[in-house]
Amino acid sequence: GSFIMSTDSIMLLFWSAGFASLCTAFMKPQKLYTSIAIAGAFIGIATLGKYAGLYFLIGFAGWLLFSCSWPKLTRVTALMIFISFVALFASPTIIFNLSNEFVTVTHVGDNADLDRAQPSITGLITFVGTQFFVFGPLVFFLLLAGCVSAYINNQDKSALLRWFILPVLGAICVQAVLREANANWAVAAYPAATLLVARMLAQMLKRKIWLPLTALGTNFILSGLLTFCLGIGSLGVLTPNSDPLRRLRAWDSLAADAASLLAQTGARTLVTHNRAEAALMHWHFRNQSPDISLASNVEASSYASQFGNHYHRSYPVSSSTPRPLLVMTGSNEMPPPFLKNAQGPIATSVHKTSTNRARRIDFWIVY
Repeated sequence: GSFIMSTDSIMLLFWSAGFASLCTAFMKPQKLYTSIAIAGAFIGIATLGKYAGLYFLIGFAGWLLFSCSWPKLTRVTALMIFISFVALFASPTIIFNLSNEFVTVTHVGDNADLDRAQPSITGLITFVGTQFFVFGPLVFFLLLAGCVSAYINNQDKSALLRWFILPVLGAICVQAVLREANANWAVAAYPAATLLVARMLAQMLKRKIWLPLTALGTNFILSGLLTFCLGIGSLGVLTPNSDPLRRLRAWDSLAADAASLLAQTGARTLVTHNRAEAALMHWHFRNQSPDISLASNVEASSYASQFGNHYHRSYPVSSSTPRPLLVMTGSNEMPPPFLKNAQGPIATSVHKTSTNRARRIDFWIVY
């Protein structure tokens, strides 16, 4: 995820627009191919935000193959148009990966971590449990009910919605069993899920008005509480031991400590030791170039500098990197061996990030 905006936000916006275009193709056959092309364009853009956008292709292909009533030629043509426009609008990331050993695809694989798979039902239970809070307690229960029940009317519409819900949830449930799955990994299922649940709530209004009002009211209350907690930067008495907001705290204090040490030592380059530090320090020192340079703790021409993450590839330490270097490391860590004759730690930055945790960074100097 990003410190500025979640990649899910970008992906969901364009995924929803793509699904709306597909629904237009479903409801208005005279605009079928145009709407499919527009849907492909939106999903291509969604994929630029997050590769989870490609789940759309699985749902679309499954629906065309098993549930769609269009003629065979129409289905094949629609799929080809869709894939072509997805590829066209996702071409920046396709070209980047082709030119860079599929580095971001590899990163997705690293996140899944299936090489160390340890099948466990506990992971599945944990993931499913988190979805009651991602989508809403009663609303997620209604979603599960809607996915296993069949409507007497409008079964074609229900089938369309299910094809964009169940493959996503199913894939992430398998991931949860094999290794682990973060709570947000299935959010691509929720645009269609929202429509499915909305249909159910609309049908219930005349018979059980309390249930729709309770389901929606619960979501509004929880959303309001979450917005308030994010605004004040604390979950209060609800804060778990692993405070999820801790990752957002104390970066300005760390940057202030780094700036002070840069001034004291005359160092010209700040060397970070992980992606989170690199991202935040680039933000905090964005207006101080060329006086202050930033680098990652990898050596130019090393494997990491050629095939690692964005910061390793873009900001390795080379012979031309301005010296002295102010090197950041974790607590009780040494700078990497290629940074020879590192002196220190010359200072330590310690700032509390939650009730039980603090961020501790050691600083070293390399001339």
